[in-house]
This record gives sequence, C-alpha cells and structure tokens, in this order.
Amino acid sequence: MKIIPLPLALGFVITLGALRVLGDDGNPKRADVVAEINRGIVKRSAGEPVSADAQISWSPKAAAKYLDGRLESWLAWTGAARGHGTVCVSCHTTMPIALACQALGARLGETAGAIAERKLIDNVKNRVENWTRIVSDCPTNMDCFDPYYMDMKAESLGTESVLNALVLVHDSPRGKDSALNETARTALRRLWDQQQKNGSWLWLDFGLNPWEKEGAYYGASLAALAVGMAGKDYYEHEGLQSQITALKTYLRNRNANQPLHHRVVALWASSWLAGLLTGTDEQQIVEELLNAQESDGGWSLPKLGKKESGAQGWTSKGANPEGSVSDGYATGLVVLALKRAGLAADNQQLQKGVAWLAANERDGTWPVNHLNKRRDPQTNTGMFMQDAATAFAVLALTEPTRSGSDRQ
Repeated sequence: MKIIPLPLALGFVITLGALRVLGDDGNPKRADVVAEINRGIVKRSAGEPVSADAQISWSPKAAAKYLDGRLESWLAWTGAARGHGTVCVSCHTTMPIALACQALGARLGETAGAIAERKLIDNVKNRVENWTRIVSDCPTNMDCFDPYYMDMKAESLGTESVLNALVLVHDSPRGKDSALNETARTALRRLWDQQQKNGSWLWLDFGLNPWEKEGAYYGASLAALAVGMAGKDYYEHEGLQSQITALKTYLRNRNANQPLHHRVVALWASSWLAGLLTGTDEQQIVEELLNAQESDGGWSLPKLGKKESGAQGWTSKGANPEGSVSDGYATGLVVLALKRAGLAADNQQLQKGVAWLAANERDGTWPVNHLNKRRDPQTNTGMFMQDAATAFAVLALTEPTRSGSDRQ
C-alpha cells in the first residue's frame, strides 16, 4: 500500500491510499491512478459520464459567433495564404477552432458545420490531396502549393503533417458504427511519412511560447492525439506498431524536462492512446496541475511554463482584460485534460475550474495572457491568443466528465 499526500488549492490535504495494479511496465494502470486521486470524493458508478457544466451558464451561441468570425478572417488573411487559395493551419487559431466548432455544433444542435468551418476543412483536404506538390520544389514562375515557410521547409512539413491529420481525423466520423474516412487516413499517412527516427516530428520554432519554442514534444503530443482519436480499429490494425512504439518511447523518455504545458497536452493525448505515458507520469502531471491552480479557481499560462526541474515558468507580458490572473487557454486546456484523465465530476478543484470558465466568459470570449509581447487585443495578431482561449474554453465546457474506466 502506498500513501500519497495530495495538496489541494482549497487549503487542506487529503491522503489517498490504495493497492494499485501495476501494468506490464511496472507502473500503475490509468484506472488505479485516477481512483487514487478521486478516492473518497467520487460517489457515482464507474464509467458513468457526468456533465460537469450541467448547472452553469455560458453562451455557446456567442462563442460560435466569435469563432466563426475569426475563421472567416483567417481564411481571407493574406498572411495565412499558402498558394492555390489555401491557408496554413495554426496552433493558436485554426486548429483549436476546428476542434471546438464540432463541439459547439453538437451543443447547438447543428447538423452541418458553419460555412467557414467547412471552408477550413476543405482547405486542409486540398493540401493533403496535393501533398506531393507541397513537398516537391516548385518553379518560381508557377502557381504553387507553398510549404508554410520555404526557408524552414523541413520543419514546415513536419508541423503541417501533424496539424492536418489532427483536424481531419477529428472531422471524420469515428466510433463503433463509423469508419475513419479515406481523407483522414491519407493525412495520417502523411504524418507518419514525416516522423523522425527518434519518434518525433520536426517542429517550427520562432522562439515564441507556448507553441513555437522548443515545441517538438508538444508537436509529438498532438500527433499522438490524432492517432488516438483515429481509434483502435486504426492504430491497432494498420501495421503501425513500430511507429507508435517510437512515439510512445519519445514521449515517455522526454516527459520529465518539459514545460507543464507540453505535458498537459501529452496527458490529454494519453486519454486517447493507451500507454502513451506511464501511470506514474500521469499521476505526477495531475498533481502538478492541481497544485498550480490559482486562488480564483482557474489556471494561468505563465505557470504552465514551469518544468519539473524547478525552473521558473513563463512570464506574462500583458493580460486582457488588464489585471487578469487566470486565462481561458490555460484553464480550458487543464480542465479538458483533467476531465479526459478521469477526475471526478464532484472534485472541488475541477468544479472551481469549470466555474471560472463560466464566470469569465464575455460575449463568447475569455481572458488571455500574452507571453511574448504585449498585444493590442483589437488587432488580428492580438486576437490569436484569444482564439486559443475561446476554443479551449469551449472544448473544456462541452467535454463530459468520465471516470477513469471510461477511456477511449
């Protein structure tokens, strides 16, 4: 029996003890790790989905209006254009919005995506179908499909292959009664083509936190998320075991020295792809997240820059609204990952996070922290962080809470 003290932001400590079943790797299995965290708190049937936001109020319509408008702006922005009417997919705007729009559509009872959403999906499909024209060199006098950045072509191909696959797998019908569509399978083949020998992907680096500075681990976590979302019928039956093993080995071996932000994304991915992280690593991430919760109930992006080694986190260069501590991106990402990890619906810290998201929505958007420079929130680039904050707040609020035994 191992006794694990878990400090809570509410000002007291509960002691969690249980005999844990070890997996083949000698680490606790996911259900046992989650049970330790929830023990003495959860009082519902194992595996029963419970909506953590059932009693809170927020405006899906306002969020949808904002995100649809931002997609329209991105699709029309010349700075995003990459040839033949296509645009790049970004970590701050188009990728999270693509994931959130589907959740919003389900919440609003829409049977088809908004026009801007479908335009984005068609854009990604077009680039996947013309991938060989992006990879190959194109004469300067021709109308080409351009890589994201010609002077960083290898990193552009690695980054795009991951983002394209994630967007298209998420858009594809998935589940017991649905087969992954061929376009998503093609995008996944492009993804595997770009995997490096160490299991990772080359990733664009502009020295910008949180996505574009030493972000290979973050990118590999997104790749794992795409593969996991494709479902067991895909990743257990496509002859991919050597590639998946390399991916898991990379994420496990490099987990300890990553910013908490990147490890949260890996935790999220591990809820879709079993065995991605060890049970011990998952438990450590959850405990660090609970310890990092702000007194207002949310989470702040600067704190997610902290590494296990004790290095300081990132620094906020400005918040919008002024004076905000927690922000929508960090809180949305953490709440989403904790829900997917199986934290109980009546866990008080999770409830506080959900309540923060509900209380801090303003006309379909959420507060932000800027990490790299102070931004004018009225400009296009100044809204990038708000795009991510809004999309991840939506993903967190629409994700049901499940027990640890109810994983994909």
